[in-house]
Amino acid sequence: MRKILLLAAVMISLCLPAQNITRLVDVKRVSESFRTLPICSPRTDMMSVKAQVDKPAKAPAGDVETFYLEYYDRVYGFENLCVRSHVKSDFIFGNDGKVYIPNMFFKSQLPGYIEGTLSGNTITVSGAHNAGTVGENTYYVSQVDPETGSPKNEAFTLTKDPATGIWKTDGNTLLGLYVDELIPENLYSYCAMLNYLPAGAFPASVQCRLTAVDNYDRNISKTLEVIKVEDGYYIKGLMRGYDDSWVVGLYGENGDIKIPSYQVLGDDVAAVFVDELNYNQPEGLFVYDAEADTHSLQDNISLMDMYSDNGTDFYATQVYARMTISGLSADISDVKADRKIVGTEYFDLSGRRLSDAYKGLIIRVTRYADGTSSAEKIMK
Repeated sequence: MRKILLLAAVMISLCLPAQNITRLVDVKRVSESFRTLPICSPRTDMMSVKAQVDKPAKAPAGDVETFYLEYYDRVYGFENLCVRSHVKSDFIFGNDGKVYIPNMFFKSQLPGYIEGTLSGNTITVSGAHNAGTVGENTYYVSQVDPETGSPKNEAFTLTKDPATGIWKTDGNTLLGLYVDELIPENLYSYCAMLNYLPAGAFPASVQCRLTAVDNYDRNISKTLEVIKVEDGYYIKGLMRGYDDSWVVGLYGENGDIKIPSYQVLGDDVAAVFVDELNYNQPEGLFVYDAEADTHSLQDNISLMDMYSDNGTDFYATQVYARMTISGLSADISDVKADRKIVGTEYFDLSGRRLSDAYKGLIIRVTRYADGTSSAEKIMK
């Protein structure tokens, strides 16, 4: 089956046809080259001036195509970039060769578009772009020098894989959000490895039920929206107040589900699992009870919506313990093990096609007669 690979230094999407996305693999943090850039301080409190945000700009005329964005996003105070998943993004393709891409930073506050030029399977976005105004501050999107935090006066590109319909930036593109002036001291946030997956590629979602106890000893009961794929889930609405946010859950042993920490819940907020001493944990393990068809978070582990207001101290508005998800079966009935192999291809970790003779750590893609394929990392 096709899979989405989220790798440590690069997010690669291989062999994902527009009609059927069925797999995802591990969620990890981005490479050392995108760590801890200088951030302007004190930061503008965008949430406190939400009422002052101008009305969203009227969408330009054109053909609308819906994609879902998966990328690495900055959460203020965290050392590494975090994974942000399944963010709805409507591209507008104009009749004049222009393409309008939704701003990817603080979308609830800055709902405008970034303009690019379409040529074949490439969208080119040149220079810096005005992302909008919040209160008295104007924000700009630009490429960033990862060493200094300075804006780059260079275009960046999104390239479409014609076999998959996915638009993505390359592994060297780092985008930043600057406030008021394009100078390193005013770098507000940044992101990398943008992958826009076509909406029609995902299976239909189903609903499950979450129960938990919060930090005020209140019982929580809420509906989750879940997209099931071959080796995991996209889960929407894991915590109250983040009902439109998606996180990824991965299959563990014996039907268990692992939800990695450091996934973005909202602007400058990450989902982080902690132990009873509030030490961060790499993941939350939800143990499967086959008889009850429930997945329950391990004892003494809790989930926080973690954020920082000064880059050093961390807080949470909610803490969930005794979490149980009901009706989330780990069985995927349509996985076929007896498919006939019709071809094999090899790629390096940047997605470049290789010859069969290449040695080292590579991605092997196996194609089957039923039109599906699988991808796996191997050492040759």
